[in-house]
Amino acid sequence: MAWENLEIEFRNWEYFLSVAKTLNFSKAANELCITPQALTQQIKKFEDILGKKLFIRSTRNVELTEFGEYCVHRMQPVKDDYDRALEKIKNRIELSDKKLRIVFFRALPKERILNVWIEKIQNYFKGYEIDFIAANIEDVCFYLENGKADVGFTIVDQDLPAETYMTKKIESYPGKIFVSQKHIWLSRKNVTAEDISMEKMIQLDHAGHTWDSKNSVYAKIKCNGIRTTDNFDSMLMCLQKGDCFAVFPDIYNEKKDLHLKSLPLPKEYACIFNIVCIAKKDLGDDRFVNLMEYLNSCC
Repeated sequence: MAWENLEIEFRNWEYFLSVAKTLNFSKAANELCITPQALTQQIKKFEDILGKKLFIRSTRNVELTEFGEYCVHRMQPVKDDYDRALEKIKNRIELSDKKLRIVFFRALPKERILNVWIEKIQNYFKGYEIDFIAANIEDVCFYLENGKADVGFTIVDQDLPAETYMTKKIESYPGKIFVSQKHIWLSRKNVTAEDISMEKMIQLDHAGHTWDSKNSVYAKIKCNGIRTTDNFDSMLMCLQKGDCFAVFPDIYNEKKDLHLKSLPLPKEYACIFNIVCIAKKDLGDDRFVNLMEYLNSCC
C-alpha cells in the first residue's frame, strides 16, 4: 500500500500503544473507556490500514509481532511528545486564566518560611487564584516535571540541574545527626565516622528526584545499612525506636515536641541543606523568570 494512501488517525496510535503496553485487550479497553469488542475492531482496522499484523493473539496470550515492536519503538516517543505538548498548552491556558499551583514539601516550617515566601509570590501574582499542594519530598519535583504544579518549595542538598530549573535559594542550614531519647548516642556530645559505620541510618525516599543521587549527602555517609521511608512523619516515628539515626537540616531543632537530640556531623560528612523555591524553565511563560528576579530583589 502506498504511504500517501494511509489514513491514520491519532486515536489509532493511542489504541495500539495501550494494548502494546498491557498486552491485554480487556485492561487496555478499561483504560480507554471502551468495550473490548470495540477495541478489537479498532486494532483490526489499524492493521488493515497498515497492511501488517501488529499482534499475535491466542486464547491465553497477546504478543507483539516484530512489526508491532517496531511500531511501538517509533510511535511511543511521538505519543509522549504529544502528551507533554498538551500538558504545556493546558498550563498556558491555566496561567492565562490567572491560576497558579504551588507545591511544597509538607514538613517545611510554615510560619517562619512557607507563609513568608508564599506571601511574596501572592504579592507578585496579584489577582491569581492559587492552589496549594502539600507533598512528600520526592513528589515535589514530580509535580513540577509532570506539569501538575507551577512553583515548588523543597529542601535540597545539592544544586538542581540549571538546564531544567530556575532556583531561588531561600535559607541554608547545616546538616546534623538526629537521634531519639532511646538511642545509645543520647549522652554523647559528638560522634565519629567510625561510630556512624556501626549504626543504621533512616532517610526519606528520594527516588522521585531528578538530580544526581550519587552526589547526595546520604550517598557519602558510610553507615551500617539504610532504611527509607516516604514521609517525614514516618521517619520521626522510626527514630523513636532508638535503633537508627537520621541526617537532616538543623531547621527542626527549635521544635521541642520532636523529642530528638541533635549532634554535629563528623567533619568528613559536614554538609549544607538549602530550602529553595523552584520552577521549570520550559513553562512557556516568562513570568516565572521574572518571579525569580522579583524574589531575589526581596532579599
